[in-house]
Amino acid sequence: MKIVPTLCFTLFLLFGMTNSYGQSLSVEQAVIDLFDKPDRVLWVKHYEGRVDDISDVSVTLAYDGKHCKGQLKYLKSKEIFGLAGFIKNKKIRLKEINHDQQVSGFIEGQMDEKMIIAEWSKHDNSIAGDIVLKETKKPNSRPSHCGNNKWLKTFSGIVERKDVDLILQLGGEGELRGLAYFYKHDKTFEVKGTIGEKNKVKLDFYNANAKKQGSITGYLNEKGLIEAGYIGKNGKQEMCSFWKQKEMPIACNEYADYFGSYDITYPKSNNKAVNQWMSSTSAKWMEDCRKEIKRVKDGDRALKPDSRASVRAYAWCDLDYVSPKVISGTMLLTNTWEPRIKAKSFNFDLDKNKEVKLDDLFEKKFDYQKFVWGYISDGIKEHRYYDDYGFRKWLANELFESFTILKDGINFSTSHSSIYGHYKVTVPYYELKPHFKKKSPIWRLIEK
Repeated sequence: MKIVPTLCFTLFLLFGMTNSYGQSLSVEQAVIDLFDKPDRVLWVKHYEGRVDDISDVSVTLAYDGKHCKGQLKYLKSKEIFGLAGFIKNKKIRLKEINHDQQVSGFIEGQMDEKMIIAEWSKHDNSIAGDIVLKETKKPNSRPSHCGNNKWLKTFSGIVERKDVDLILQLGGEGELRGLAYFYKHDKTFEVKGTIGEKNKVKLDFYNANAKKQGSITGYLNEKGLIEAGYIGKNGKQEMCSFWKQKEMPIACNEYADYFGSYDITYPKSNNKAVNQWMSSTSAKWMEDCRKEIKRVKDGDRALKPDSRASVRAYAWCDLDYVSPKVISGTMLLTNTWEPRIKAKSFNFDLDKNKEVKLDDLFEKKFDYQKFVWGYISDGIKEHRYYDDYGFRKWLANELFESFTILKDGINFSTSHSSIYGHYKVTVPYYELKPHFKKKSPIWRLIEK
């Protein structure tokens, strides 16, 4: 694709500037100099925001009434791209130009007086991601904490005249996920939902067979989930409220440059052993990501457009149980150079400050794989994917390699399928009781 000649001529100026906050005038002048007739530039604006709600970027744009030109900078890696395109009827479309003067991507979306809401895509449209920018007075040079708009909270409420405990995590772009324990049924249900304008929340509850059991809509504030309505399987609605019990801060690390990006988020606990496990798992994963990006970079000195964003990795943590005595959950690690998502489950005894293993819970002679398969043999037929032969074939070759401690039982799960996700089953404690060790810590850990 042909590039604007004046952009090619002066683009190199951009790559040598904007290394500090105090250079805003240099950035503005370099962007203005991209135009054939700089004196006709109508305005220069600065923006800050994120790509995919994770990677911090700073954008400076100038406009002469016809053309729009500028730069985009990743704040963590300090990678800079040139931008060239147009604005018309509040629509903006820009080419992303790399150091070798090639089109490596596009930005296309809507622009108003204070914001740009758009989509970034690779030059061949093989990869895309959201980009949201807010206007600022000066170009930003300092990346923010990428976990500052994410959280994990626990709540207590009453539904159908019985207590319900809720763990809720806010991820990127308004996604909510978590678990809910219903005392009435002595069961834990998976929670999926969203949070939108005015903090309106919509949550759906699913059983082990991925079938919807109920839903809640309401509004979230600092005290909890208020003005909420619950609709169960019977279709009847009742009012309910959930009051916030605990909030855990979110740790986050991210990086993005020409060749790739990675980000990992996980909750921070007050427990030393939990935090050490989280940080060491995170550090090992990020080192693997850096090695893969370096491998691609070393093999592509010419910055080919095909190499743009060719390395991508994401990792996050789902908590299953949070109490004064136990924290359990799963760290999920995914990337573009390995075929499967890795799942690392964890269970921590907070009194003893140590991780709980299966060997700590069960007698050595207990064949838990055989037991779990026997337990699910009838219930599996109710699964939403059971009529899919591919699902049955996949599951038949799986082992239940991971476990987490829940309030109502031990949750066993398979490895991850790109099509079907994990298959999880929670075996109640009364079913497992004959197989626990005499000194198993489970009864001390579980609150009933």
